[in-house]
Amino acid sequence: MGVSRMWRDSDYAVGAVLIGLSVGLVNAEAAFYVTAGLVFLSGAVVYVRMEETHPEFGTHEPPAPATAGNKTVAAED
Repeated sequence: MGVSRMWRDSDYAVGAVLIGLSVGLVNAEAAFYVTAGLVFLSGAVVYVRMEETHPEFGTHEPPAPATAGNKTVAAED
């Protein structure tokens, strides 16, 4: 979750600057295509570099139950 939030939060600043530059240097249509290209590139990077961690969808084993020493911790009534 931390990596996702970092990218999302940094994108507000970087995205605004890039869109402003592309509108200023070319036109609004170019800003649209720059944004679409960056979204596609971002998705491709996530697809290639990141791994699913959800137990039902990923390749990870579910976590072991919590233990205290050699005893399993039971829920209190």
